[in-house]
Amino acid sequence: MQVALTPVVIASAAIVRAAKANPCITVAGLQDELERGAIDGWMHIVRRWNLNFSQWSGAMQRAIEILSR
Repeated sequence: MQVALTPVVIASAAIVRAAKANPCITVAGLQDELERGAIDGWMHIVRRWNLNFSQWSGAMQRAIEILSR
């Protein structure tokens, strides 16, 4: 199965990489940030891939799903 490399997919991969590189970033922490809409800590990814809030939310949700496996 191929996945289209959309900005959301690429941003979610960046979030996953950040979480794997930093043990302080947990699935629970990501879920909390998503629920609160706490985008401020992820602005470098938002700016890099020119995401709107909805796209950032999608990227976070996708990253949470991947990291929860």
